[in-house]
Order: sequence, then C-alpha cells, then structure tokens
Amino acid sequence: MKRRFILVIGILLFLVGVVGWYLDSLNQNARVEVYHLVPTQTPREIEVIETLVFVPTETLVFTKTPEPISTVTPTPTPLVKNYVLLGSVDLASGLPAALMIDLGNGVILPSNWAGAVAFSEGDDEDIFLPANGIIYSYEDEGLPVTWAHSGVTKLGQRFFASNLEIYLRKSSDGSVLSLLEAVALGESLIGRTAYVCQDVSGKAVPLYDFDPSLGCEGELVELEVIAFALVPHEMVPEYDQYSLGIWSWLTSQFPESGFGSMSSGDSWMMRFCIGKFADQISDGTKSYLYNRGVIGFRVKDGE
Repeated sequence: MKRRFILVIGILLFLVGVVGWYLDSLNQNARVEVYHLVPTQTPREIEVIETLVFVPTETLVFTKTPEPISTVTPTPTPLVKNYVLLGSVDLASGLPAALMIDLGNGVILPSNWAGAVAFSEGDDEDIFLPANGIIYSYEDEGLPVTWAHSGVTKLGQRFFASNLEIYLRKSSDGSVLSLLEAVALGESLIGRTAYVCQDVSGKAVPLYDFDPSLGCEGELVELEVIAFALVPHEMVPEYDQYSLGIWSWLTSQFPESGFGSMSSGDSWMMRFCIGKFADQISDGTKSYLYNRGVIGFRVKDGE
C-alpha cells in the first residue's frame, strides 16, 4: 500500500505540473478576499467531549489493611481520529468543506468549498486535478495531512488554499512581498483561531466561494493555528520527496515552527504551493510552483 501510495502521489504531482497552463497564480489582478464580520448572532456552540472521572461516593471502612484504591480515568477520546475532526468534520467523506482563519479585528480569511476526499487504493491517477475541486488527505505517522490547491486560473477560478496563498505572497495593494516578509506573515498566524465548516445539506458546491458572513449550516469545528513553515524554492526538491514522513521532516528542518507540538490525537496539517516572491530569481520553474507552504492546526475541544 505504501508503494502504491507513493506512486499515486508522484503521478499526481507530475499531473499538476502538466496542467500548468491551467493556473496563473501571478495574475496581477488577484487580491486576497477577506470578510469583515459584524456579529449578528451567537456563534454555534461546538460539542464538548467530557472526560469522566470515577470517584468513590462514600467512605470505605476496612477491618484489615485495605488494598490500594485507584481512581479510574478512562482514556480520553481522541479529538482527531483517522480523518474525522472532533467526531463531526470528516475529511474522507467527500462532502464539501471550507476553512476560515480569523485574522483579528473582525477580519476572516476564507477558503472556497472543496470536496473532502482521502486516499484510497483504488483512486484514479487524476483524482487531484485542480478542476475536480477537492482537497486530498492521507495519514502520515498517525496525523491527517491534506493537499490543497492554490493559485488563480486565467479565468479567475480560485481553489481551497488560493486566498491563503495570496495573503502570504501579496500585500493589500497587490504588490508581491519578499520571502522574509512572507515568512513573518505566516508565523504571525500561529495562535490564531480557525474553523472548518462541512456542508451536510447538499447545498454547497465545490469550487464556489464560501461566504463566512452567512455562517456554517453544517458541521463546525474550531481550531487553533499552531505551526507554519514556508519551504523556500531551494528546499522544494527535498520537501517533495516526503509524501510520507513529512511531519518528521518539518520538525527536523523547521524546529522553531511549531510542528514538534503537534499530536496525532488532536492535530491536522495542510500542504499547498506558494508562488515566487519579489526577491526570488526565476530558474524556469512555473511561478505558482516555486515555494511550498505548510500550516498545522490543533482541534479545540470546546473547553
């Protein structure tokens, strides 16, 4: 299965390069889409998973030296199990999902809708083509890891990670940032609150914009950004070798970026491409494939 998975991922990456004409992430008119929200209702409450502790309710009297009494604490239910976040958002269900990152001051950075699909042995080799409108997840060292497309097509179509990529690469006036400016901006996301909304009504359509001002009409999970790394162009060939083992690689190569604090029981990682920065010199690589971004989330349990 491991060999099949690596082969499929390799073919997928090759196909993404083949469809390079489809993307134009250096579109000078592409601006990040954010929403300024004015709360109009109480946010939907997230289910709290309680840990039960069994404590004796009466004093026990013994006529001889008692055996040690232990307090039994059940093993907590993982907040992330397989591809399911907090028992509700399922990254393998095929149902559309959207991501929101709270930038503070009422500003929300949204994704668009994408079908949430996970790796399976019978997957077609072209399953992750941009036009399919999906995010594609797999498990790495017990952690769910999701590939997401970014960039903007010549027709203006955006993808799940497009707004995040533009936010990291361009200033509010549309000018392209330097690599170090983008790294600082990405690291400033650590500690921010994020949300994943998954539609269960059938109303959401992959590749369509998600409007956070309308709220989430499906399953909603609250997250915290706990890790971020911007993989520069010169490290991309090594990075691309790690479909499996990427968590360990990031922890080793970016020890201060937060990936060491992630856990297979409560965390989720997303990988995406980032375009060329203003101070990077082109070597002929397609601009939208120039760098890589990885962001790590921890699921909040509502407490």
